[in-house]
Amino acid sequence: MSLVAPPLELRIAGNAWQRLRGLLGHPAPPCGSGLWILRCRAVHTCGMRYPVDVAFLDCRGRVLRVARLAPWRAAWCRHADSVVELRAGCLVAGAQGREWIESAVSRAMRAAGGVAPGSPPNAPCG
Repeated sequence: MSLVAPPLELRIAGNAWQRLRGLLGHPAPPCGSGLWILRCRAVHTCGMRYPVDVAFLDCRGRVLRVARLAPWRAAWCRHADSVVELRAGCLVAGAQGREWIESAVSRAMRAAGGVAPGSPPNAPCG
């Protein structure tokens, strides 16, 4: 018997203020909910009261790197196009966690017409 995680619901941070703020000042999101930060290669937890799990994504929504950040830390991924922030401990390790995030990002991209929300419709990937 395998356990299947419920679908991940993503809130989108698309404008400059939302991207800068991220989860700062918000309570830790429940498992199954996260923040997708568009046009982002680096994140920090300065001023945060709780740790977060972050997944760096390429322009097609594939997970490149996963990290857990304690408060007052930073991480970056040179080839990332966006980042998903989740409450620490909610991201299952390994392929299952990556598929969970990639599936949620794929749903959000389909809902936006096949591109990341806020991107020009014919924006090249890469």
